[in-house]
Amino acid sequence: MGAVIAKVEPLTTARVLRGPFDYRLAGAMEGIGVGALLVVPFGPQRVLGVVVDVAEHSELAPERLVEPLAALERDVPAELVRLGLWVAEEYCSTPARGLGLVLPPGTGKGSRPRVGTRRALVAALSDAGGDGRGRDGDRRGQAAAADGRRLGKRQLDVLDALSAGPLTVSELVRLSGCSRSAVQALEQRGLLTIGREELRRRPSEHSVGGGDQPARALSGAQAAALDQVLAAFDAPAGADRRLLLHGVTGSGKTEVYLRSVAAALERGRSAIVLVPEIALTPQTASRFRERFGAEVAVLHSKLGAGERYDEWVRLRRGEARVCVGPRSAIFAPVAKLGLIVVDEEHDASYKQEGDPRYDARRVAERRAEQSEAALVAGTATPRPESRERLARVALPERVDGRRLPPVELVASRAAPGALHPRTREALEQVRSRGQKAIVLLNRRGWSSFLSCRDCGRAWSCPACDVTLVLHREAGRLCCHHCGHAEAAPAACPDCGSVSVGRHG
Repeated sequence: MGAVIAKVEPLTTARVLRGPFDYRLAGAMEGIGVGALLVVPFGPQRVLGVVVDVAEHSELAPERLVEPLAALERDVPAELVRLGLWVAEEYCSTPARGLGLVLPPGTGKGSRPRVGTRRALVAALSDAGGDGRGRDGDRRGQAAAADGRRLGKRQLDVLDALSAGPLTVSELVRLSGCSRSAVQALEQRGLLTIGREELRRRPSEHSVGGGDQPARALSGAQAAALDQVLAAFDAPAGADRRLLLHGVTGSGKTEVYLRSVAAALERGRSAIVLVPEIALTPQTASRFRERFGAEVAVLHSKLGAGERYDEWVRLRRGEARVCVGPRSAIFAPVAKLGLIVVDEEHDASYKQEGDPRYDARRVAERRAEQSEAALVAGTATPRPESRERLARVALPERVDGRRLPPVELVASRAAPGALHPRTREALEQVRSRGQKAIVLLNRRGWSSFLSCRDCGRAWSCPACDVTLVLHREAGRLCCHHCGHAEAAPAACPDCGSVSVGRHG
């Protein structure tokens, strides 16, 4: 007997539910599996739910179970369902919020998704229409009028417009200047065909690159790093496939990423490439499209709803096998995941601020573990936890052979004044050569805040509710947010104590 019970997590905002809830499947819905999106009755409401499991029996009597009202023509991979539930548990959120991360874009909360597949009427030349185009108007008119009726100029313009390839009927009307009735008349005469087809909404950044760009030669360190990534691909089940690609700026980490993605595709696997910011996505996507062409899809929140949905569908169908995007791209519906790249893994933007407050780097590790995929976290400044937990692969030199700038550490605590004598000497040398220097300070002011050691009073800005910073030479307390300033106190105005402590 097949599975007839669907365990559904309703997508509600309530935090006190204890799901999943059982629904009886019957008729055409008996084949529904994990990841299906159902419209179900939930108390007095109709809500959208995700099937998280199927079973043959329920703890409740069959007559007490109700049936789903409808099934949406879209679903979520079972792997992502498990990942969404794990995120909810790991980050103390609800199953509904965790599953909301993996839903198709534009799903909404009701039975009608806000965004769907875009379809339009597309016209194309038939065999007769293609044969009827000659080098001049007379020959075209005579050849195309096989039924004894000559073609007018506008009709010939329609055939010419279609000579470069199919067009939507609306585009054809605009380019040729004819009416829709003229296009339909040509269809009736068998000179062109009209059919309803699915149209893809392309993100603007996809206009860059055409694919099949040659790979650059690897340095010795890059080749060694790539070998370790390939070894992670071929490691036995249960092996640790996490790598930290620690490379200085300009060491060629991106080329290692590109070669690693190519190796994953050669093995019939897919890849996800995470970047820290949406602003970096077009640049990174262009690099990957130059190498892999239409295999690359982009996912991020700044895309239009239709564009994002179409990219999601391409990944779901396997038409694209490489996904590039910020932290939300870790939930891309790719199949046979073989590689996850986390570029600039030290960046704090990989942490989601809203509920659930997930860390995309940790989610990437979890998903790589589920899929037995390799994980490559690249950075020039690794986090301490990454350096401790991940196997380190070093790229210590720049690919162009340029030397790294020399760095000299000086102990400023033993030096009087704000600048170390060595720093003053270096600045004098720069000035003597007629050059310029940049001095970076970790803060402004002498002390971060003042407080009375007797009563505990802290001097704060009356407008911003932050502590004031002491500028010792000016003898002022300043707010670095709004510009408020006041004289530095000699004693506490509350208790009169002269024991005013400087901190920081």
